[in-house]
Amino acid sequence: MIPRSLAVVAVVGVVVASLSGCGVPSAPAPSSPASEGASPTPTTAAQGDPLPTLPLTCGDFFSEQAASDLLFLPVTLKVPETAVPSIVVAAGLQAGATRCIWGADDKTDNGWDQTIVLEVLPDGAEAFDINVWQVDDGAIVYPEGSTTSEYLCTSAEATYAGCFANVLVDGYWAHVYVQTGGADMSLTRDAVEASLRTIVDSVTAAISGAGAARPNWIVPSGVLAGGICAGQGIGDNPAIGFIAAGRAGVVHCTVDVNSVSVLPGGAWALAPILANGQPTYSVRSLEQIEVVGADAAAWGCGDGCYAFFSLGGSLVSLYSGDVYDGAAFTPTFEGFVAEVVAAG
Repeated sequence: MIPRSLAVVAVVGVVVASLSGCGVPSAPAPSSPASEGASPTPTTAAQGDPLPTLPLTCGDFFSEQAASDLLFLPVTLKVPETAVPSIVVAAGLQAGATRCIWGADDKTDNGWDQTIVLEVLPDGAEAFDINVWQVDDGAIVYPEGSTTSEYLCTSAEATYAGCFANVLVDGYWAHVYVQTGGADMSLTRDAVEASLRTIVDSVTAAISGAGAARPNWIVPSGVLAGGICAGQGIGDNPAIGFIAAGRAGVVHCTVDVNSVSVLPGGAWALAPILANGQPTYSVRSLEQIEVVGADAAAWGCGDGCYAFFSLGGSLVSLYSGDVYDGAAFTPTFEGFVAEVVAAG
């Protein structure tokens, strides 16, 4: 059967909005939480921040010049493999996933109008088979006779093209979403599909030559387990970002009409989220704040308000779609933190 598009650009936007406040096994689950009312004290792990299992940088897949050639206009690397804007991307890194985004100047919401979005899932053969190869959407097998790579341009007009490619190499499933166009462009389907074949070849070659995988990132024992959302994962969405976040043990639920997510072991991610500055396009910046009971915290408002908390070695996100300024949002933090910690 022929694979389907996973609509990565749309999925990334949904993931950031809903979860931030997009052969290596997943990290083991955290140990049982500490007693009620006490923030757990995680053990110190002899490891740094998580990195993709695949020992490659974004530039190893495509240089900025190569990405520009593929999109027929100048683009730069916008999101490197270590960038962390949200809890779901942090979870992906804990599960060893790779995420790279190249883009031009124009941007709509969370995505660039001309872009290449690359995601790679380790230990991805089963997910590739279920979510790609068993789904018939008319994609083109490439090279001819392959059972592990294909591409499809769902739209290829003179001023717009939207395409994707899927590749399975050495157990890694790579999904690439491509979008390009402009009022002054004259794209052809032949030229755009030639770019997709180049993408398949380049991704296959990069992964094949990557060398030994990095070791798994291990969640420290004793971290906050996310009992406030116990048993509530992030669903069965077939996109790589969701699959990786599920492997990392992210839990997600609604608490008092607000959206809450917990990444066990994810406290490391608060610093890079702050450095990134925007968990979603509608929040201009994040501001640090001291909250009783939290090791660290940050918040920002725009179209709704977002907050992130480092609690017991884990990362907790809070999103309120009905509040638009800090005066109404930040006073809720202390009670929320106490509730999360009490749940373990």
